[in-house]
Amino acid sequence: MSLKYSSTTADYLQWSEAMNLVRKL
Repeated sequence: MSLKYSSTTADYLQWSEAMNLVRKL
């Protein structure tokens, strides 16, 4: 993830999804 776009909604949603998947493991 690029810090330049890290504050965008799309990237935030993708980050949240990734974290959710990690928590399930």
